Parts: sequence; C-alpha cells; structure tokens
Amino acid sequence: MDAKAIKELKPIRLVGARNGAFSGKIVVESGAAIRGLLASAGPLSGDGGTIAASNVQLRYAKVWDWKVRFCPGGLDMLMDTASEVPLYKGRAMVTVWVTVHVPKDAKAGVYAGAVTVQAEGLAPVKVPVSLEVADWTLPDPQDYRTWTDLVQSSDTLAL
Repeated sequence: MDAKAIKELKPIRLVGARNGAFSGKIVVESGAAIRGLLASAGPLSGDGGTIAASNVQLRYAKVWDWKVRFCPGGLDMLMDTASEVPLYKGRAMVTVWVTVHVPKDAKAGVYAGAVTVQAEGLAPVKVPVSLEVADWTLPDPQDYRTWTDLVQSSDTLAL
C-alpha cells in the first residue's frame, strides 16, 4: 500500500423508519498520518423521492487523550471537524460517523447516495450509502415517556 493512499472504503447500508435517525460508519485507514480529513454528503435519492443532504450528519471519532489510551479509529467523542490522526504502528485510522435523519414524510423504499471522503494530498474517495426506509413512522420525541426511579439502599452501602 502506498503510504499516501487511503485503503478501500466499504459501502454503508442503513435500515430505518421515518422520523428517526440511523447511523453507520466509515473507517478511514492510511499508511501515513491523516491530515485535513473532510467528509461531505450528497442527497439520497430513490423511487420515493429525495432525502436532502442536510439530513445527513457527518461526525469524526476522536480519542480523548492519546497519552493515556491509544486506540486507532477509537471513539471517546464525536466531533463536527476532524483533527490530525497520527501514525501509530505503521497506520493511521479514524472513524467517520454518518447519521441520516429520516424525514417524517419520507416514502418507504430504498434511497441511494454517497459520502465523499478526502484528505490532504489524497484524491477524494466516494463511499456508497444506501438507506432502506421502512413503511413505519416513529413517534415524535416529545411523545416519549420515561420514568426513572433511584433507590438508595443503606444496607448495601454499609457493606
């Protein structure tokens, strides 16, 4: 592998319902440090119409503290922009999280599009994305109900 090349990127296949958010990931790996990583998404199109590119959220995995724990491609937090990914044991890795927010009025069916990944000094690479929207709609988040109960047990605390 050329030290300046990005390894082959696999397609993303998502399945979800209307009014929900569904994620997949792209693992970017190179034989050199990755600088200036940028992913961009286009719209997803299918027989049911188009899901706008603005419904596709892209975030970059980041390890909290490289000195404490180095995990290539690891995830402690998701960032809106990528930082430089250093070379470690001959490779650099970072994960790009792709989240599609399916509109409440989307028609059921399969939608296809792509995410383009590029980095400093490297040619852009297109990653195919397919989303199968089920003929089912999730309720709005404000309609969810949650009950949380915390009970302190002095007996177990004493132990």
